[in-house]
Amino acid sequence: MKKNYAVIFILLLFNVFSYSQVEKVETDNQIKPEEGTSTIFVKAECEEKQSIRFRLFNNTNWAIAVSTFSFYLTPDNIRKTTLQNGKTVYLMPNNKEISSLFYFTETEQSQGNKKSVVLGGYRTDSYNTSWIGSKDSIFFSIPKEELKDSTEIYIMFRYEWELNEKGIFSPNEIQHRAYFRFPDYNNPQKLAFCSKS
Repeated sequence: MKKNYAVIFILLLFNVFSYSQVEKVETDNQIKPEEGTSTIFVKAECEEKQSIRFRLFNNTNWAIAVSTFSFYLTPDNIRKTTLQNGKTVYLMPNNKEISSLFYFTETEQSQGNKKSVVLGGYRTDSYNTSWIGSKDSIFFSIPKEELKDSTEIYIMFRYEWELNEKGIFSPNEIQHRAYFRFPDYNNPQKLAFCSKS
């Protein structure tokens, strides 16, 4: 009799676990706006004389927050969006250069048998929380000299639902990263030169 109860208990537990997995898959499928595409990613777009231009894509149904030094608002390009918590924020212009976007570079250094990673990039003590709208993208340039020995770059971002009711991000929340990795910077894929706009 005890064996029967044990078998029934295990079957019930398995059904609950399976149901939770189905619910999770259905929820995850709702997050992706287009099947087979990345959601938030960085791409090397083109080459300039002294720099490489990268583009940060937000291919989700939500706004994401990044750190910038400047506040990108112009009278002829004011766009707003309402976040999940009901707060209204201004969006950065779509498809425009954001020259003060905070980014990080990682460079591997070897000392004997030990390897270490050195962080570089652009960031300041004071910053603005700037918003990239759903399906928007921005571009930014990094000097070639700074990328010479870099193995990867990344941008830190937050999702709109991580903003609390007071309109701030908790310092204990995870910060997400969008990476671009160089397979071999000294022998990179050839990029086209950026067109003059």
